[in-house]
Parts: sequence; C-alpha cells; structure tokens
Amino acid sequence: MPLLLLYLALAADPAITGSANQARSENFEVYGASATQDARQVALLCERWRDKLQTYWLQKPRDAWTPRCQVVVHSTKQSYLAAVGRGGEMTRGSSWIEFKEKAVSKRKIDLLGVEDLGLTALAHEMTHVIFADLFQGRQPPRWADEGAAMLADTFEKQQLHQRDLEKAVASRYDFRVSELFALEQYPAQHRVPGFYGQSVSVAAFLARRDDPARFVKFIERVLDHGHDRALRDVYGIHDALALETEWRAHRNGGRGYHGVRLTLDARQPATALAD
Repeated sequence: MPLLLLYLALAADPAITGSANQARSENFEVYGASATQDARQVALLCERWRDKLQTYWLQKPRDAWTPRCQVVVHSTKQSYLAAVGRGGEMTRGSSWIEFKEKAVSKRKIDLLGVEDLGLTALAHEMTHVIFADLFQGRQPPRWADEGAAMLADTFEKQQLHQRDLEKAVASRYDFRVSELFALEQYPAQHRVPGFYGQSVSVAAFLARRDDPARFVKFIERVLDHGHDRALRDVYGIHDALALETEWRAHRNGGRGYHGVRLTLDARQPATALAD
C-alpha cells in the first residue's frame, strides 16, 4: 500500500496505533520485523480479514479478542523457522493458540514477510485461529480445519489445490469421504496433495450447500456426535457415503472445482471461481 493511502486508511481507523515496526489495533499486536511490511498496514489488514472471515463463517463478527492476537512478520526465513520450528520449511505462515481452563491464553500468527509474500498466508492462518477459538481448544477434524482455511488462499494456490485433486482422482490416490473424515493425522506423503485438494473441495461443497454458518454448526456436532449424525442433523444427509455421492456428482457434472474463494475485494463475491 502506498504511504499516502496507508496514512488515509489509518486516519479512517484511529484505533490502530504505533509505528512501522510495532502496532496495535483492537484485536491484534503486530511486530513488523520485515523491512517490506509496515506493522500498521498489517494490523489494518488483520482487522479486515478477521471481520471478513467471522462474517462469512458466523454471520457477524464476534466480541473483541482478549488477549489480542500477536502477529509477527519475519524478515528472514531463518527467523521464521526459529519461531515455528521443524516442519515449517515449506510454509509462509503458522498459527498457534493456547488455552487455560477453556479460555484463550495466547493467540499468535507468524508470517514470512520476504518479498511481500508472507501476507498471502495471513487469512489462511487466521481461519485456524478463529476455528480454534470457536471450538474452545477442541481440534476440529483435520480435513475441515484445513479445508476451511484453504478457502481464503490466493487464486494461484486455489488452482494448485484443484490440480492436485484432479491428479489424485486420476491416479486413484483420492479418499473415500468416510476415509477423509476418519483421518486424525496427515496421510502418507504421496497422498498429501490430494488430501488438501479434496479437503477444500468437500468443505466448499458443504459451505455452498447451505449458509456457511451451518458448516460451523456441523463441525460442532461432529466433535460431539461424529460425522454421520452431524450430517443428518445439520444437512439432512444420511451419512458419509450419501455425501460422497452428492459431492462426486457435483464434480462430475461439469461444474468445475468448488467455486469458493474468500477475498477482501468487494467486487469479487465469495463464489469468485468458475462454477
């Protein structure tokens, strides 16, 4: 964002205070360790994405976060990996949320800010934080947590997910929906790309089938009663097999990928991808 536009945006939102290196807003504390990012701009972006994601999944924003979510923008990959640990080599963002007696004690998002690319992971990681907050520390099913977060990925990454799903189906590395639902950990390495592609496709199919807020209700029911009962209670779908029949018919009917991409651009609706 050009400096003049940044100042105008900040003037319109005086709740954002601080400097280029450290800023605070109602829900975020941003530490801009990257020379390419202004912490105030990042705080503004965080607030906009929080509002967008909560409105999409919950119909309206929730109360302010206490404590605020810490967002650290790292200027080097070494700094980023030191913060997120092993397994972060292929990522540009990571999120962490801690609970104490069912109340949130810490929220944190780490971003790799090199060459302005790190902020592309912000909405994905914030979705994880929002879902963890909603379910009070109970881990949502892996497919649902990742699937919902990927709906906020960039258009380019969405296209990669689409190709990965198509390749998995062609090579028969895709999952039965009941198998996808049962995964508690990530699958074998050769099936990971298909897992991501199928997870976001199934999550988007359910989010589009009814109001997206019903997807959150569905996950709540899953955590209490399992997938099949949750499907019946929330969507009127008998079980995972019935969902698989609907989902595969949707894909095979020439209707493209999943058609959902969350964006801050008001000119592009949530169903911005080809339908």
